[in-house]
Amino acid sequence: MAAVGMISVASAASPVLVTRGPYLDSVSSNEATVRIATTATGGGFGVGVSFGMPPSASPAAAGDGVHIKYRKRSATSTTTTTTTNESPVNKATAKPTTSGEYAFTLSSLQPNTIYEYQVVLPNNGGGGAAAFPFAFRTYPSTSASSSYPITLWAIGDSGEGSPTAKETVDRFLKDQQLIPWHATLALGDNAYQIGSAPEYDAKFFRMFGAALALAPVSATVGNHEAIANRLGMERGAHFDRFGRTSSGSLKPPQAPSNDIQQFLLRGGGAAAAAASSKSNGGGGSQLYHSFDIGRGVHVISIDSQHTAILPNGDPNFAKFQKWLVDDLERTTADWIVVYMHHPLFSKGHHDTTRDSDHKYSILRQRLVPVFDKHGVDIVLSGHSHAYERTTSALFNNERVQDSADGDCLDVTSGTAYVVTGSASKKNPGQFNHPLMGVGLFESGSVILRAESPQRMNVRFLSNEGDGDEFQIVKGSGASCDGDSSEVRTLSLAPQNLQEVEMKRNGVWRERVPSGRFGVRPSKRSSTASPVPATTASYYARVLG
Repeated sequence: MAAVGMISVASAASPVLVTRGPYLDSVSSNEATVRIATTATGGGFGVGVSFGMPPSASPAAAGDGVHIKYRKRSATSTTTTTTTNESPVNKATAKPTTSGEYAFTLSSLQPNTIYEYQVVLPNNGGGGAAAFPFAFRTYPSTSASSSYPITLWAIGDSGEGSPTAKETVDRFLKDQQLIPWHATLALGDNAYQIGSAPEYDAKFFRMFGAALALAPVSATVGNHEAIANRLGMERGAHFDRFGRTSSGSLKPPQAPSNDIQQFLLRGGGAAAAAASSKSNGGGGSQLYHSFDIGRGVHVISIDSQHTAILPNGDPNFAKFQKWLVDDLERTTADWIVVYMHHPLFSKGHHDTTRDSDHKYSILRQRLVPVFDKHGVDIVLSGHSHAYERTTSALFNNERVQDSADGDCLDVTSGTAYVVTGSASKKNPGQFNHPLMGVGLFESGSVILRAESPQRMNVRFLSNEGDGDEFQIVKGSGASCDGDSSEVRTLSLAPQNLQEVEMKRNGVWRERVPSGRFGVRPSKRSSTASPVPATTASYYARVLG
């Protein structure tokens, strides 16, 4: 898989550079939106999306303009040198914005299918027949009998542009074996220090680019984005780079928000509100939104920095409050995942029990009753630069179960809470919140894998240690032991197991140096350590 960086090619007029991307703004069961930013300045290049472009196609001529070439990945081979049942070539054209932003809509796709793609610039033909360096997975159909498994990747406070951030993305891509997952959730503070355009491009899109090209990104704002972005006006680098809105439509690419000064000169108010509404297509807010992955998972993004803490009586808060309740009442998905920047419970370097500005208490008072009433299963947040989680589902801010080790949480009548704010840096904390039974001073990210309507695996992929792993279950008869068709009981010494995924105390424990999820079992090594006198009982499932 090629690394994502700056792509350049000389044209007859001037070089065309891809300065950001490609990255996936959204994916559904039959459509995907790929975005790039270039040095093209509008009018000079047409835009096309090439459907099923045969690998023998000629390089793009200068007049063909910037486009994307893609095809369905073969079910029997991952090579890109040959393909069967080649789709006919289709093309849709458009113009870039005056700042060279492109949004390619890939339509008529098949559900739950991996597509390979490449960016084609004038005169380079996308790099040749074998150069399909990027891929994505379409979502399962909402009418499909099964949507599982579904995988989400959560990165909190990822915007330092640091070696820690690089290790986070490298570890995750190695863990996934570069196989596209379903969505990346960016939990805010995506670009330090102020969320400016240069910081977003260098510290988020360039640092995490290899991952952003493989799965759609859904992002919320943190307190650092609030410095350079006008949240109430929905203007700034954050809003220019992400298109999701609460209405379900995508905001088209905009010219850079250098018109913030004009907003300030006008004093905001009705003019700013009208312009903001126009900027996102006239329907919905970019500060909060939701989307479905098949009928398995419903994801909700909440703005905890601005909208959720507006004063009572503020029309924008009332609009958000109604949207959230209506959204939760409409969904029929098996799982509801909420993410936002600020934690409701934490004693990391941010302590939610010391609430001088009452932000945390306001968020708890407004959100927890809604989560409880409408059956939210898990809430992800960042802000505290470490990892914490509940060891019981919570209802009304209280534990609803006692567990020997807290590795199996029944969320049938409660919600699990996870803090993962260490994707690019970590800070120490006390980690002794009475409701957060696990606290780790480690950097990393979180992987959610919904296995079935009754079971979801949650794993903290640590950059320094063993991390953490637990399961949430729900419904009558739910059990962390899994289905009998998946598991068999073994009595083996854990140090003698190689390339096998293990489960103990209800949680899948991986015993592979690479940390890959879902590897095949192999024979025990003849040089393995002697089996101890006392062995432990495990579940092991044969995968793949």
